[in-house]
Amino acid sequence: MKIFQYLLIFSLLLFVSCDEESTTGSGDPAGVTAISGKLENYTLGSGKIVKLGWYNGPSSFDEVSRATIGSDGSFSLQLNVPQSFMLDSLISQRGGCTGNMTSTTPGVMVAGFQNLFIYEGSQIRGVALLINRNISGDSLYLPALNDALLQLVYFDKATTINGSETCPEDWDRNGSEEMMVTRAVNNVKVTAGWNKIYSTITARTSTTATYSTTTTEPSGLKWYYISFN
Repeated sequence: MKIFQYLLIFSLLLFVSCDEESTTGSGDPAGVTAISGKLENYTLGSGKIVKLGWYNGPSSFDEVSRATIGSDGSFSLQLNVPQSFMLDSLISQRGGCTGNMTSTTPGVMVAGFQNLFIYEGSQIRGVALLINRNISGDSLYLPALNDALLQLVYFDKATTINGSETCPEDWDRNGSEEMMVTRAVNNVKVTAGWNKIYSTITARTSTTATYSTTTTEPSGLKWYYISFN
């Protein structure tokens, strides 16, 4: 399993030793089939590619979708169905985890993605996140109080989710930064297909972060690009 890219449900790229995420329910969101936007502070010019999927290293990428980026940073990305090996059971517990999720629909399979990956040919040039704070000058995303971010999550069936789970996960590109991630989910309703999930950091210490998560888009979100080279 590629932990850096595979975000089981509502997890974020955080570089702290432990975080707690609180998720509040809402009505069934409309399934989405595509996303579009414009990368802020984008200077790579035309001919580059934006990809959704799992980055496994310099020579390996498990792709879900791709699109060409315009010279001004604009893109439109069709959301394809993830490959079957990318899906995992919503309620099955992974190794090293405690707690569990519950689902009103049995047998739900899920895959979550937060980053878009920017490529020039076969070379990765960076990642993009939909966030309410300019992170373009950062080498890694570090969470801050009041950050709001988008995650794209695919479900193969509609369901309502509850429960809590704590898991060890690696979050940096080299897989060397492990932290414990706690997710508490309260009556979250999702549709079959792709869902837009938004999380806002409502509390932050040096070792913890607390999230409020919804399907309602917060204000002020933009696609910011983090360059790797």
